[in-house]
Amino acid sequence: MSPTKLLTPIIIAALTLFGTATLQAGKGGGGKPGGGGGGKYAKKEPAPPHHTTIVSISADSISIKGSADAKTYKITRDTVIEYKGQRAKLDDLKSGMRVSVTPGSDPTVAGRISASEAPEDPVPTPAKDKNAKGKK
Repeated sequence: MSPTKLLTPIIIAALTLFGTATLQAGKGGGGKPGGGGGGKYAKKEPAPPHHTTIVSISADSISIKGSADAKTYKITRDTVIEYKGQRAKLDDLKSGMRVSVTPGSDPTVAGRISASEAPEDPVPTPAKDKNAKGKK
């Protein structure tokens, strides 16, 4: 038997296996070609921005309010406090600042508090009347 006759079935078998593996990988685990099946690695819609602000703060607790709920966390000596990405002191935090609180091993204790400036209210600008003409 010639080497060409031996290689032909091997090449066909390899292409068949490779083609099957490629189709399976393209399914994305969801059963639909192209990965649109909502499987394990399906893309999720991005969550809308969730802003949380400091309602009140004391030496041993912080109260925050999100769009739907309010929570209070205990502050301990192990709580890491950051302001604008830098280590900070509790005195640097003020009511109204945007904040992200990561609970510690005890969900009632703040493990990390990351704060930034309070959102600025947009300054209202007077509406211009497009139909108004300058008078002399």
